Amino acid sequence: MLGGVARRVSLYHGFWTEFLIDRELDWHIHIRIPNSTKQTLINHLRTTGCNITDKNLEDVYSEHMVLDSPELMGDDPGTRLLGYRSADVSLPFRLGGSAHPAWDLGIIAARHQYRVQDFSKYSQLCDDHGYVYLQGAFVNDAHHGLEPEIHPLDSIAFALDRFGKTIPISYDDSGWPTNHVRWRVSVFTNSTLHRVNKCSFLQKERKTTWYLKLPSDAYGKGAKRKVDVVHIRHKLWNGVRKAWYESRGVSSFVSGLQKDPRDGLLKLEVSVTMKTPDQLGGMFVRDFLIQTF
Repeated sequence: MLGGVARRVSLYHGFWTEFLIDRELDWHIHIRIPNSTKQTLINHLRTTGCNITDKNLEDVYSEHMVLDSPELMGDDPGTRLLGYRSADVSLPFRLGGSAHPAWDLGIIAARHQYRVQDFSKYSQLCDDHGYVYLQGAFVNDAHHGLEPEIHPLDSIAFALDRFGKTIPISYDDSGWPTNHVRWRVSVFTNSTLHRVNKCSFLQKERKTTWYLKLPSDAYGKGAKRKVDVVHIRHKLWNGVRKAWYESRGVSSFVSGLQKDPRDGLLKLEVSVTMKTPDQLGGMFVRDFLIQTF
Protein backbone atom coordinates (compact mmCIF):
# COMPACT_ATOMS: atom_id res chain seq x y z
CA MET A 1 0.00 0.00 0.00
CA LEU A 2 1.19 3.51 -0.87
CA GLY A 3 -0.45 6.79 0.11
CA GLY A 4 0.01 10.28 -1.23
CA VAL A 5 -1.64 13.40 -2.57
CA ALA A 6 -3.48 12.98 -5.87
CA ARG A 7 -1.62 14.80 -8.65
CA ARG A 8 -3.15 13.58 -11.86
CA VAL A 9 -5.74 11.24 -13.38
CA SER A 10 -5.04 10.01 -16.91
CA LEU A 11 -6.28 7.48 -19.45
CA TYR A 12 -4.40 5.74 -22.24
CA HIS A 13 -6.12 3.88 -25.08
CA GLY A 14 -4.08 1.61 -27.32
CA PHE A 15 -5.27 -0.43 -30.27
CA TRP A 16 -3.92 -2.63 -33.07
CA THR A 17 -2.01 -1.37 -36.09
CA GLU A 18 0.10 -3.08 -38.70
CA PHE A 19 3.22 -2.47 -36.62
CA LEU A 20 2.00 -2.52 -33.02
CA ILE A 21 -0.23 -4.52 -30.75
CA ASP A 22 -1.15 -2.45 -27.71
CA ARG A 23 -4.78 -3.23 -26.95
CA GLU A 24 -5.25 -1.48 -23.63
CA LEU A 25 -7.54 0.99 -21.92
CA ASP A 26 -5.48 2.03 -18.90
CA TRP A 27 -6.69 4.36 -16.16
CA HIS A 28 -3.95 5.91 -14.02
CA ILE A 29 -4.00 7.71 -10.70
CA HIS A 30 -0.77 9.60 -10.00
CA ILE A 31 0.21 10.48 -6.42
CA ARG A 32 2.97 12.44 -4.71
CA ILE A 33 4.32 10.23 -1.94
CA PRO A 34 6.04 11.65 1.17
CA ASN A 35 9.84 11.80 1.27
CA SER A 36 9.87 9.32 4.15
CA THR A 37 8.00 6.79 2.01
CA LYS A 38 10.43 7.35 -0.86
CA GLN A 39 13.38 6.59 1.40
CA THR A 40 11.74 3.45 2.77
CA LEU A 41 11.12 2.19 -0.76
CA ILE A 42 14.65 3.04 -1.92
CA ASN A 43 16.20 1.20 1.05
CA HIS A 44 13.97 -1.84 0.63
CA LEU A 45 14.40 -2.19 -3.13
CA ARG A 46 18.17 -1.82 -2.88
CA THR A 47 18.26 -4.94 -0.71
CA THR A 48 16.69 -6.81 -3.65
CA GLY A 49 19.24 -5.46 -6.13
CA CYS A 50 16.97 -2.78 -7.58
CA ASN A 51 18.75 0.56 -7.36
CA ILE A 52 16.22 3.35 -7.67
CA THR A 53 16.52 7.02 -6.77
CA ASP A 54 14.20 9.85 -5.75
CA LYS A 55 13.78 10.67 -9.43
CA ASN A 56 12.26 7.25 -10.13
CA LEU A 57 9.63 7.97 -7.46
CA GLU A 58 8.72 11.51 -8.45
CA ASP A 59 5.66 10.24 -10.31
CA VAL A 60 4.19 7.17 -8.61
CA TYR A 61 1.07 5.89 -10.30
CA SER A 62 -1.27 2.94 -10.53
CA GLU A 63 -2.70 1.34 -13.66
CA HIS A 64 -5.76 -0.78 -14.28
CA MET A 65 -8.13 -1.78 -17.08
CA VAL A 66 -11.81 -2.43 -16.33
CA LEU A 67 -14.24 -2.60 -19.24
CA ASP A 68 -17.94 -2.60 -20.04
CA SER A 69 -17.36 -4.65 -23.17
CA PRO A 70 -14.70 -7.26 -23.98
CA GLU A 71 -15.15 -6.49 -27.66
CA LEU A 72 -13.60 -3.60 -29.54
CA MET A 73 -16.60 -1.41 -30.36
CA GLY A 74 -17.14 0.79 -33.41
CA ASP A 75 -20.14 2.79 -32.21
CA ASP A 76 -18.41 6.15 -31.83
CA PRO A 77 -20.36 8.60 -34.03
CA GLY A 78 -17.44 11.02 -33.96
CA THR A 79 -14.94 8.81 -35.78
CA ARG A 80 -16.36 5.29 -36.18
CA LEU A 81 -13.01 4.06 -34.85
CA LEU A 82 -12.90 0.83 -32.94
CA GLY A 83 -12.09 1.07 -29.27
CA TYR A 84 -12.71 -0.40 -25.84
CA ARG A 85 -15.36 1.12 -23.58
CA SER A 86 -14.47 1.97 -19.99
CA ALA A 87 -16.32 0.62 -16.99
CA ASP A 88 -17.76 3.17 -14.56
CA VAL A 89 -14.76 4.30 -12.50
CA SER A 90 -16.42 7.70 -11.93
CA LEU A 91 -16.82 7.17 -8.18
CA PRO A 92 -13.36 5.65 -7.53
CA PHE A 93 -11.67 8.59 -9.29
CA ARG A 94 -14.32 11.18 -8.33
CA LEU A 95 -14.89 12.07 -11.98
CA GLY A 96 -17.44 14.67 -13.08
CA GLY A 97 -18.43 16.81 -16.03
CA SER A 98 -21.28 14.69 -17.40
CA ALA A 99 -23.90 12.16 -16.39
CA HIS A 100 -21.51 9.24 -17.05
CA PRO A 101 -18.02 10.75 -17.01
CA ALA A 102 -15.89 7.58 -17.15
CA TRP A 103 -17.80 6.36 -20.21
CA ASP A 104 -17.61 9.74 -21.94
CA LEU A 105 -13.92 10.24 -21.17
CA GLY A 106 -13.25 6.73 -22.43
CA ILE A 107 -14.70 7.66 -25.81
CA ILE A 108 -12.46 10.75 -25.94
CA ALA A 109 -9.46 8.48 -25.31
CA ALA A 110 -10.64 6.14 -28.09
CA ARG A 111 -10.65 9.09 -30.47
CA HIS A 112 -7.05 9.91 -29.55
CA GLN A 113 -5.41 6.51 -29.38
CA TYR A 114 -1.73 6.21 -28.42
CA ARG A 115 -1.86 9.52 -26.56
CA VAL A 116 -2.09 9.74 -22.79
CA GLN A 117 -5.12 11.88 -21.98
CA ASP A 118 -4.82 14.06 -18.87
CA PHE A 119 -8.30 14.11 -17.30
CA SER A 120 -7.24 15.67 -13.99
CA LYS A 121 -9.58 18.64 -14.46
CA TYR A 122 -12.51 16.22 -14.30
CA SER A 123 -11.39 14.65 -11.01
CA GLN A 124 -12.31 16.06 -7.62
CA LEU A 125 -9.47 14.04 -6.16
CA CYS A 126 -7.09 16.37 -7.96
CA ASP A 127 -9.16 19.51 -7.33
CA ASP A 128 -9.13 18.80 -3.59
CA HIS A 129 -5.47 17.67 -3.55
CA GLY A 130 -6.94 14.64 -1.83
CA TYR A 131 -4.83 12.11 0.01
CA VAL A 132 -5.41 8.67 -1.51
CA TYR A 133 -4.20 5.18 -0.65
CA LEU A 134 -3.43 2.61 -3.36
CA GLN A 135 -3.06 -1.16 -3.03
CA GLY A 136 -1.79 -3.46 -5.74
CA ALA A 137 1.20 -5.26 -7.18
CA PHE A 138 4.28 -3.00 -7.09
CA VAL A 139 6.13 -3.93 -10.28
CA ASN A 140 8.69 -2.56 -12.69
CA ASP A 141 7.62 -1.80 -16.25
CA ALA A 142 10.78 -3.22 -17.83
CA HIS A 143 9.63 -2.14 -21.30
CA HIS A 144 10.45 1.43 -20.18
CA GLY A 145 13.67 0.56 -18.36
CA LEU A 146 13.27 1.34 -14.67
CA GLU A 147 9.70 2.52 -14.07
CA PRO A 148 8.01 1.27 -10.88
CA GLU A 149 4.22 1.26 -10.86
CA ILE A 150 1.25 -0.21 -9.00
CA HIS A 151 0.00 -2.55 -11.70
CA PRO A 152 -2.67 -3.61 -11.66
CA LEU A 153 -4.43 -1.44 -9.12
CA ASP A 154 -6.28 -3.77 -6.75
CA SER A 155 -7.92 -1.08 -4.66
CA ILE A 156 -8.11 2.63 -3.88
CA ALA A 157 -9.34 4.26 -0.67
CA PHE A 158 -9.71 7.86 0.40
CA ALA A 159 -11.62 9.83 3.02
CA LEU A 160 -14.23 12.58 2.65
CA ASP A 161 -15.10 15.25 5.20
CA ARG A 162 -18.64 16.25 6.20
CA PHE A 163 -18.81 18.69 3.27
CA GLY A 164 -17.91 16.04 0.68
CA LYS A 165 -14.37 17.28 0.10
CA THR A 166 -11.58 14.73 -0.28
CA ILE A 167 -9.47 15.04 2.87
CA PRO A 168 -6.02 16.34 1.84
CA ILE A 169 -4.03 14.87 4.73
CA SER A 170 -2.97 11.45 5.91
CA TYR A 171 -4.94 9.74 8.67
CA ASP A 172 -1.80 10.05 10.82
CA ASP A 173 -1.89 13.86 10.61
CA SER A 174 -2.88 15.90 13.66
CA GLY A 175 -5.65 17.58 11.64
CA TRP A 176 -7.57 14.33 11.13
CA PRO A 177 -11.37 14.82 11.70
CA THR A 178 -12.53 14.49 15.28
CA ASN A 179 -15.97 12.88 15.01
CA HIS A 180 -16.97 12.36 11.36
CA VAL A 181 -15.22 10.74 8.40
CA ARG A 182 -16.54 9.02 5.29
CA TRP A 183 -14.28 6.47 3.63
CA ARG A 184 -14.71 5.34 0.03
CA VAL A 185 -13.25 1.96 -0.85
CA SER A 186 -13.08 0.66 -4.43
CA VAL A 187 -11.72 -2.77 -5.32
CA PHE A 188 -10.94 -4.05 -8.82
CA THR A 189 -9.86 -7.00 -10.88
CA ASN A 190 -8.01 -6.27 -14.09
CA SER A 191 -9.34 -7.27 -17.50
CA THR A 192 -7.64 -10.45 -18.71
CA LEU A 193 -7.25 -8.76 -22.09
CA HIS A 194 -4.40 -6.74 -20.57
CA ARG A 195 -0.96 -8.24 -21.10
CA VAL A 196 -0.04 -8.02 -17.41
CA ASN A 197 -2.70 -10.63 -16.64
CA LYS A 198 -0.45 -13.29 -18.11
CA CYS A 199 1.28 -13.20 -14.71
CA SER A 200 0.25 -16.24 -12.65
CA PHE A 201 -0.36 -14.26 -9.45
CA LEU A 202 -3.28 -12.49 -11.16
CA GLN A 203 -4.96 -15.67 -12.38
CA LYS A 204 -6.74 -16.42 -9.13
CA GLU A 205 -8.96 -14.86 -6.50
CA ARG A 206 -7.32 -11.86 -4.84
CA LYS A 207 -8.15 -10.52 -1.39
CA THR A 208 -7.73 -6.87 -0.42
CA THR A 209 -7.97 -5.74 3.22
CA TRP A 210 -8.12 -2.19 4.53
CA TYR A 211 -7.83 -0.94 8.12
CA LEU A 212 -9.50 2.47 7.98
CA LYS A 213 -8.77 5.04 10.67
CA LEU A 214 -11.69 6.16 12.82
CA PRO A 215 -12.32 9.81 13.79
CA SER A 216 -9.78 10.96 16.36
CA ASP A 217 -12.38 11.09 19.16
CA ALA A 218 -12.28 7.29 19.16
CA TYR A 219 -8.69 7.29 20.45
CA GLY A 220 -6.68 8.54 23.37
CA LYS A 221 -7.36 9.07 27.06
CA GLY A 222 -11.03 9.65 27.76
CA ALA A 223 -11.94 8.72 24.20
CA LYS A 224 -15.58 8.51 23.27
CA ARG A 225 -16.44 4.85 22.99
CA LYS A 226 -19.54 4.78 20.77
CA VAL A 227 -18.61 4.36 17.13
CA ASP A 228 -21.36 4.25 14.51
CA VAL A 229 -20.67 2.87 11.01
CA VAL A 230 -23.16 3.28 8.16
CA HIS A 231 -22.67 1.49 4.84
CA ILE A 232 -23.54 3.57 1.78
CA ARG A 233 -24.06 1.55 -1.38
CA HIS A 234 -23.55 2.92 -4.88
CA LYS A 235 -24.83 2.17 -8.35
CA LEU A 236 -22.45 1.84 -11.30
CA TRP A 237 -23.41 2.50 -14.92
CA ASN A 238 -22.88 -0.06 -17.68
CA GLY A 239 -22.75 2.02 -20.83
CA VAL A 240 -23.07 -0.98 -23.15
CA ARG A 241 -26.21 -2.38 -21.53
CA LYS A 242 -27.53 1.07 -20.51
CA ALA A 243 -28.24 -0.30 -17.05
CA TRP A 244 -27.18 0.18 -13.44
CA TYR A 245 -25.52 -2.47 -11.30
CA GLU A 246 -24.04 -2.53 -7.79
CA SER A 247 -20.90 -4.63 -8.24
CA ARG A 248 -19.43 -7.44 -10.30
CA GLY A 249 -16.79 -10.08 -9.85
CA VAL A 250 -17.05 -10.10 -6.03
CA SER A 251 -16.51 -13.41 -4.24
CA SER A 252 -16.96 -12.19 -0.64
CA PHE A 253 -17.08 -9.03 1.47
CA VAL A 254 -16.81 -8.55 5.24
CA SER A 255 -16.37 -5.49 7.45
CA GLY A 256 -16.33 -4.63 11.13
CA LEU A 257 -14.45 -2.84 13.88
CA GLN A 258 -11.19 -4.66 14.53
CA LYS A 259 -7.73 -3.92 15.91
CA ASP A 260 -5.15 -3.21 13.23
CA PRO A 261 -2.38 -5.82 13.74
CA ARG A 262 0.22 -3.25 12.66
CA ASP A 263 -0.39 -0.74 15.46
CA GLY A 264 -3.06 -2.26 17.71
CA LEU A 265 -5.52 0.60 17.11
CA LEU A 266 -9.23 -0.02 16.64
CA LYS A 267 -10.17 0.60 13.01
CA LEU A 268 -12.79 -0.34 10.46
CA GLU A 269 -11.62 -3.49 8.72
CA VAL A 270 -12.90 -3.87 5.16
CA SER A 271 -11.95 -7.06 3.35
CA VAL A 272 -13.04 -7.84 -0.21
CA THR A 273 -12.17 -10.99 -2.16
CA MET A 274 -12.55 -10.69 -5.91
CA LYS A 275 -13.18 -13.65 -8.19
CA THR A 276 -10.69 -14.85 -10.77
CA PRO A 277 -10.60 -12.12 -13.44
CA ASP A 278 -12.51 -12.27 -16.71
CA GLN A 279 -12.32 -10.11 -19.82
CA LEU A 280 -14.35 -7.28 -18.30
CA GLY A 281 -12.65 -7.08 -14.93
CA GLY A 282 -14.49 -6.64 -11.63
CA MET A 283 -15.41 -3.71 -9.43
CA PHE A 284 -16.77 -3.05 -5.93
CA VAL A 285 -17.43 0.47 -4.58
CA ARG A 286 -18.82 1.35 -1.16
CA ASP A 287 -18.70 4.25 1.30
CA PHE A 288 -18.44 3.87 5.06
CA LEU A 289 -19.65 6.79 7.17
CA ILE A 290 -18.00 6.64 10.60
CA GLN A 291 -19.15 8.89 13.46
CA THR A 292 -18.28 8.98 17.15
CA PHE A 293 -20.65 10.00 19.94
